[in-house]
Amino acid sequence: METHCSFSSTESFWTKLDYKLCHKVEARGHSGGIWILIAQHSQLVTSEVAVSPQAITFRVHQGHKEWSCTTVYASPSYNLRVQAWSHIKSLRSQISTPWILIGDFNEIVSPSECRGGLFSLSRASQFVQLIDECNLLDLGATGLRFTWYRNQLGFALAKRLDRALCDTQWQTLFPNAFVENLCRVYSDHCPLLVRCGGLSEPKKDRPFRFQAAWATHKGFEKIVKDAWIRSTPTLVNGLNIVRKEAIEFNRNVFGNIFSRKREIQAKLKGVQLELEKRQSESLTRLETKLQEELNEVCLLEEFLWFQKSRKKWVQFGDRNTTFLHAQTISRRRRNKIRGLFLPDGTWHTDPEVLKREAIQFYSNLFSEDPQGHFVDMKYGAPPQLGAEAVASLLAPITKEEVRRAVMCMKSFKAPGPYGFQPFFFKQYWPIVGDELWRTVNEAFVNGSSDSSLLETLVVLIPKVDYPVHLKEFRPISLCNVAFKVISKVIVARIRPFLNDIIGPFQGSFIPGRGMTDNSILAQEAINFIQKDKSKLGSLALKIDLEKAYDQINWNFLQATLWKFGFPERIIKLIMWGVTNSSLSVLWNGSKLPSFAPTRGLRQGDPLSPYLFVLCMERLALRINELNREGCWNPIHLSPGGPPISHLLFADDVILFSQATNDQVQVMASVLENFCTVSGLKINIEKSKFVVSKGVPSSRLEHLEQTLGIEHTPKFKRYLGIPMIQGKAKISDFHHVIDRINNRLASWKGRLLNKAGRLCLISSVVTSIPLYNMQSLWLPQEVCNKINQASRTMLWAKASSSRYWSLVGWNTVTRPKEFGGLGIRESRQVNISLIGKLIWDLLHSPQKPWVKILQAKYLHGESVLHAKKSKGASQVWNNIVKALPFLRQGFYPNLGAGNSSLWYEDWLGSRLLCREVPYVHISDTDRTVP
Repeated sequence: METHCSFSSTESFWTKLDYKLCHKVEARGHSGGIWILIAQHSQLVTSEVAVSPQAITFRVHQGHKEWSCTTVYASPSYNLRVQAWSHIKSLRSQISTPWILIGDFNEIVSPSECRGGLFSLSRASQFVQLIDECNLLDLGATGLRFTWYRNQLGFALAKRLDRALCDTQWQTLFPNAFVENLCRVYSDHCPLLVRCGGLSEPKKDRPFRFQAAWATHKGFEKIVKDAWIRSTPTLVNGLNIVRKEAIEFNRNVFGNIFSRKREIQAKLKGVQLELEKRQSESLTRLETKLQEELNEVCLLEEFLWFQKSRKKWVQFGDRNTTFLHAQTISRRRRNKIRGLFLPDGTWHTDPEVLKREAIQFYSNLFSEDPQGHFVDMKYGAPPQLGAEAVASLLAPITKEEVRRAVMCMKSFKAPGPYGFQPFFFKQYWPIVGDELWRTVNEAFVNGSSDSSLLETLVVLIPKVDYPVHLKEFRPISLCNVAFKVISKVIVARIRPFLNDIIGPFQGSFIPGRGMTDNSILAQEAINFIQKDKSKLGSLALKIDLEKAYDQINWNFLQATLWKFGFPERIIKLIMWGVTNSSLSVLWNGSKLPSFAPTRGLRQGDPLSPYLFVLCMERLALRINELNREGCWNPIHLSPGGPPISHLLFADDVILFSQATNDQVQVMASVLENFCTVSGLKINIEKSKFVVSKGVPSSRLEHLEQTLGIEHTPKFKRYLGIPMIQGKAKISDFHHVIDRINNRLASWKGRLLNKAGRLCLISSVVTSIPLYNMQSLWLPQEVCNKINQASRTMLWAKASSSRYWSLVGWNTVTRPKEFGGLGIRESRQVNISLIGKLIWDLLHSPQKPWVKILQAKYLHGESVLHAKKSKGASQVWNNIVKALPFLRQGFYPNLGAGNSSLWYEDWLGSRLLCREVPYVHISDTDRTVP
């Protein structure tokens, strides 16, 4: 407890409450004190370890458990607070027991932990460094998001200053522990309640899960084969029999891995104790046998935690069992729902109340509002699938096609209600493959199959760090593998033809397009709007669609498929899969009663993203029609370049037009009509629009009233990319640094061997910053921090942040074939990724962003001769900045003897064949030696 008074003045009060004082640091002036109180009749025994003005550390004896606790009240003064950090670092080397730290640290680790006020990256970095050096992890919290509130000069400030940190030993000792941020009453801080044992819940109705470790047993394949022979000839019956036999096998043959491990260890210890007393050939053979059995069980244990951890980058067999176990506990704690605010504003932790509310919430979410007769949008005919695409969709299903669909799935993806992951079908393909192929073929021939294939579990994935409302979870559907194979076959057949029917300004899930294309167009458009000095001005409206996938109207979906010319049999199959499903929410591992949806697409069905793209294209087609009619005036980023009226990427929508009242009314009318027929809803609070600086305030107010959406000076991000105007700052990339620090947390390095650390570094540094690097030049300090995080993870010891690099950084960053470790240096990666943009400017003239950049900056010249342009966008400035490092690599290589004389860019501006009237046919293959 953090205090601002002496204990003697309140001792009688605590005595009446049956509490006694164990340890204390008295308050001094405005500096708060710390009291450690314990119930008079508590069975806990504490002993003091260390005391400082800002922390008390004591050891707790709880039955057979022993652990250490540090209570912290870090000073609001930064100069004094760093003394607390030094004290805590010194404790790390003294404490060998499981360790938890609780209290007011008066610091935050990222901008997401504050609302209002300024964020200091340097101070946050020191706090993160403390957490890393001590190998700690954040226990997180339920309840209120911020633990400190204050109204200052009419502005509300809120921060997460209070938290609980622990090491992996303490997390393993108390795997169900969690922190609850309670309501503030007489203080500006929230009390923290740490529940070591979690909340008691009734026995869970846990669905069946196939354990991949069973496949390592020699007899399990025979069980699958025998079960398949005994089953009636359907896939569903075969899986049901295998499930029943697998449960019996696990109970009677395979057994509990952990108890087997303990039993073998006990026997091995007894044998080795006996061998210390006397030599025995039989005991030596028994010791060898037990060691082999222990090694086998350890591999099974690693397999179990490997499957549960869901970590794609970890290599099985590297003996990272402790890491996988800790990662699984951490993931479960993060995903577990312990309390929520209900619609009436009350906070509840009762599991039964929360389950009833979850069923009600998601039943309503996936239920269509009562409507009259469905009336589709009115506009011109969209482009239809060609004869080749229709023939591809209706072609007979081959067994190889089904096998490819299975083999491309991730083996340990969470399974559907049947409980069998793709691993099962891969492992036993010779046994189950024929029946799976017959099931898929039946579905394509008849337009339907066994409806039990459509049963679906819905898991709730947090969209924010500390969700407190059901709307802050993303419902992800876990479909049965057989149904996912059907969807994947449809996707594989239709995907090659999507470029023919989807417009160029929609980028998601279309071959050859991506998020970077849309982000470049958005940055160019926003740069144009900010600098537009025309009388009418320009406008960009960024729309957030609320629960987009979950609210698609099924009539609208079916009408869309007809409009695009899908074959009747395929439409019947798609609508069978959409309209006949049943959903059951998986609540903390417990399966809740199912319900039948009447709208929406399931996130988790491989086909859903493509169906959603087709639905969103209806909006694009309507906008294009209004463009042709002259009712919608798009913006022109450059003379001669293509106009741009919209950008679509899944449910991320940006609309562009002139900033006039008439244009905004047209825009509002189109959106209203589209939302009415599609079932989608606009989230007004999260939607914003920007206009040119020259738009008068009176007109701006009218635009806000017409749209019902607030104006904002600038968009912070689009598709995760900062919308930077001017020079890039470190603060623009805080989100990148935070994510890397979280993923490369030192406690993970402490549990991983060198090979595991290397895989983690390669995975994280390959995935997290690359998206931003594709179009933005990261500030050097950001690159340095990324490199520093990699070096620390690779070389740092568990007990200290100090380390000695065994190999120089220049060697580490070499490719493995040249004697390095393959870790890529951030700046070099950044330059090479921007080089991909230069490559597209040279070789992909059909891309919309390439057309715009060529018209705006190049004016017929080669990008290899590009120069800085006044008022240019960040993207163009970044291309020009990277060009000196890359230019030489884009020129033809003399001496190789395979460079074309006429069809290479020898002049650095255009192909040589374009400089002559014609090239004789006999000279077209001429090369340069």
